Order: sequence, then structure tokens, then C-alpha cells
Amino acid sequence: MRLGEIKNIISRVINENRQIVIEYEPVYGGQAQSIKNFAEIMKALEVLSEQKWNDLDYSNIQQIRKEYELKNPTVLPQEKFNQLNSYISSLNSKMSIFYGILETIVEKQDEKVINIKLPKVEQLSELSNLNNRLERLFKEFKVDGDIKFVGFDKGTEWYEILIGGFFTHTFFISCLKIAQESLKTRAEFYKSEKAKLDYKASLKEGEKFNEGEFNKFKEKRIQLEIEFKLKQVIKNITNDRKDINGMSCNELENRLKVATNDLIKEIENRVEFHLSLNPPKYLIESNGKLEIDYMEIRKILPKQNQKSKQLKSPKKDMSDENNK
Repeated sequence: MRLGEIKNIISRVINENRQIVIEYEPVYGGQAQSIKNFAEIMKALEVLSEQKWNDLDYSNIQQIRKEYELKNPTVLPQEKFNQLNSYISSLNSKMSIFYGILETIVEKQDEKVINIKLPKVEQLSELSNLNNRLERLFKEFKVDGDIKFVGFDKGTEWYEILIGGFFTHTFFISCLKIAQESLKTRAEFYKSEKAKLDYKASLKEGEKFNEGEFNKFKEKRIQLEIEFKLKQVIKNITNDRKDINGMSCNELENRLKVATNDLIKEIENRVEFHLSLNPPKYLIESNGKLEIDYMEIRKILPKQNQKSKQLKSPKKDMSDENNK
């Protein structure tokens, strides 16, 4: 795991003194404790258990991790809570030094950086081929601004790509979400009996199940779902504009469809795409899953260049401006 990821995970559970803090309140007459940040605490402790300087016995915490779902809040019996609290108290004696080192080493990333984890490459020709595909992929997404290679994450197999344009960045991360959902559907739904039943329901009377035709049906269904989601994404991001930088929404949809399918192929080739370690407020990435707040995106939508129009009434002009 990259140092920046470790820092982000730990930062969610420490205070200004770089100490891990359990947020809790007693329940059942003090016989148990409700931990408000249980999921974040357990994730941080798992990461910290893997650090070479941490020689504490992790077995009790590991058992708690197995017994309880990672959710907030989680109620622990007093005995389990005491084990957790004792472990964290011991760990906190070294936390200030460790987190201080992380703050010194880890550089803050631009919020529009995309981190790319490369698959295992054994030949220079493979790396060259991968670089060419990635360069082509990002060109397919480019709508505005520049896309720059800004370096390697130190000591790892990660690229850092900075997407300068607002629309290019938001379209890329939206299509990444579509690609992830599409791959999940392929891996789960289309291997289920329900998918076969849906296909059989589409057959005419007398037609028999055919594996080859079923695969065509699945691919067509996936492409239709991608197209449907792309229309929603374009509408959400463009806020009903007719074009973006001279490109009509229909042209944009066709272009993003090709780009999304290429993105899916790269993920299938074990290339990983992740958000910046300091993403914008409208983005959340957790366990490889993206969440996007399009209402927040609309608040910072770049103003559209429009030719000034002469309106009949200044009052009407002010009303129109307020409703944009």
C-alpha cells in the first residue's frame, strides 16, 4: 500500500496530537460501548499492524475484526472494548512519531490527479504497448484542459496523471464508475440464473437456449446499459447544455462510449485507476467503489461562454440570471 493511502486511512481516526481516538458512548447500562467510528478504527489498525515497527500482539484485534461487521456504529461488549482500547493506548505511544514521518514524506496530490497502478510487466515492449494504450485512452476522454504525466509514486509501480480540464476530469471519473459497475454486472449478474431467465424470456415460442446467442444478448444488454448511464452522466455534468467546447452531446456520447469500453478493457488487463489521494469534495472512493455527488459538481460548473443578448426588461434580466 502506498504511503499516501496509509496516511489518509490513519488521518480519519487521529486527533491534532496524532493520537488514535475512539468515538464511543456507553449503552446497556454501561455493559457495552457503541463505537461511532468502528469501521475507520479497524481499517487503520489493520494497516498499522503491517508496519515493521509495530511489535504489539494483534491477535485480539484480529478476532474482533472477524466477529464484527465493519460498520458504524458498532456495539462491543465491555470486555472486547477494553481489549481494543488497551491495544490503541499502547499503539499511541508511537503514533506521533510515525504519523509525523508520513506528513514529512507524503506530498499532497492535486485533486485532479488520477493514480494508475500498472500490471506486472516483464518486457519493455509490453510497457511501451501499455503506455501507447493509456495515451490513446486519455485522448479519447479529453474535452478541455491538458492531460499531463506528472511522475511516479516514489518506489512503486504507479503513474500519476494530472487532468487539467474540469469536464475531462468529471467525465473520466464518471465513466470509470460506469466501467466498474459494468464489470461487476458481468462478473455477478450475467453468471446468475436470473440472467439466463431474462434471456429465455426474450426468446420466441419454440426457440431453444443457445450459449452463443446468450453471450450476444449479454453484450448487447451491457452496451445498452452503458449508453443509458452515459446519457445520464452527460445530462448531470453539462446541466442541459447543447454542446461542450463545440462538441454536441450526441458526439460526446459516442466518443465517451468508445472511451468507456476501452477503459473496461484496460481494467480487465489488470490496470487500476484510482482518484487522487486528496480528491475533490464531490468524490468518494472506498474499497474500489466510486461515489459521485453531481449536485456538488453543478455548483462549480464552469460558466458557458454565451453571446450577450439584449433583453426587454432589466428586471427580467436579473431574474433570468438568478435562475441559472
